[in-house]
Formats: sequence, structure tokens, C-alpha cells
Amino acid sequence: GLRQGLLGSVTVLRLSGAASLFSGSIGRCMFWDLPSNQLKRDFTLPGEGAVPSALAVVSPGAPSAGTQLWVGMDSGSIAVFDATSGDMVRSFSCHGEEALVALAHFPGDSVVFALSAHRRVSVWDMASAECIHKYPAELMTCGADLSAMIAIRVSEPDTSLLILAGIDGSLCARRVSRRPEGKLNCVLAAFFECVSANGAPISYLKYHAATDSVLAGDASCTVSLLPKLKNHLGTAIKTQAEL
Repeated sequence: GLRQGLLGSVTVLRLSGAASLFSGSIGRCMFWDLPSNQLKRDFTLPGEGAVPSALAVVSPGAPSAGTQLWVGMDSGSIAVFDATSGDMVRSFSCHGEEALVALAHFPGDSVVFALSAHRRVSVWDMASAECIHKYPAELMTCGADLSAMIAIRVSEPDTSLLILAGIDGSLCARRVSRRPEGKLNCVLAAFFECVSANGAPISYLKYHAATDSVLAGDASCTVSLLPKLKNHLGTAIKTQAEL
């Protein structure tokens, strides 16, 4: 069962929906079905002693593409698996040997955002595994290095937001959209100078859609609540609704 399978050192966990749990430990990742408490799939990581540090379950939207598991490792590499078969699709370096801190994906979109070594966000095309954008951390967060990142969608109006947390306890939201020619647009929608307790580095982010709230866990073992996110987004989203 789940307890026996997780006896090794777990380096990363990722929930997918209410019934699926993905975990990572040295050399492997696992997919657990929570209702049955059964291990459904085992993913063998490339290279000896590979340590997974970030996970993302991605669905590009096209039925033929299928669901993929993206695994970021502390070596700076990303391994991509077919989530159904467990087969590795590809493995590539994320422009350096810095550890992957977070992976983020908007369901139905064709790109994955990768946060490397707290200092760089790169955007990867799922089909070609090519890097299409790179953003330094100071540009994304108004100065601070990054400690966490998630991709969310809010409604009324429908908007894709990349939520990024700084090691200084700050938080920012960037509206992600596509220009008419297909290029990504990543515009600052809101900035919060200090969300965590006493400015501790934020290590975990979660968006609760029903209450439109962001939960931020930090290094001081405190969880902070940022309510009514859309009320803080200012004119960036309002302008989009008018267009």
C-alpha cells in the first residue's frame, strides 16, 4: 500500500485532482490511486541517483497527445513520461545544472513553466521540448529570488495567472496570454510586498477557487491566507474584460 511504497526518502509530492498522488524519491517516481491505496505506475528516472525536485502533471488539450508527467531534477534536467504507460518520452537539460524548484502548467495549454535555482523562469514547448522564453527572477518578482510558483485559472473573466513567490515573503501574479502572432504575454497583474509570516521564504502555494484565495506556506511553518485574489488584480484583468 501507500505507506510501504513511501518508506524511502520522499523528495517531492504532487496531487492531481482528488484521487491521484505522484511522489518522487531517488531514482524513481510513482503514481498512486488514493481511493484504492494502490501503486498504479512506476517511473524510472534517467541517470544514476537522479533526485526529483519538482513534478507537474500536464495535459496539452489534444486527445491524441495524452497526459504527461514532467519531472524536474536537482541536476537541472527534466524527464518527460507518458503518464499512462510509464514510458519516458524525452529527457533534456534546462539550460544549466541548477536544481529545478517548480514546474507549472495551464491545463489545455502547450507550454510548461520551469523555475530553476530560484533565479530563472523558462518556458518550454511541450511538443518540441524547445525553450521559447527565459525570464530572470528579478524581472518576474520585482527584485527577489523565487521560491515557489503555480499556474492557476480564475473566472469572470477567464484569466490565466502565474503566481510567483519570493524568498523575501513577497508574492506576485502575472497574467499570461497569447498575442495574435502566438507569442506569450506575461504582464504583472498584482504585487504583494509581504504575505508570509515575518517575511519568511514561501515554500508552498495553493489556490482555492471556491473562495478565490491563495494559501502560502513558508519556512517558519506558518500558512498565510490571501483572500479575494481577483479584487487585488487591478486594471490588468478589468482591461482584458473590456476588450
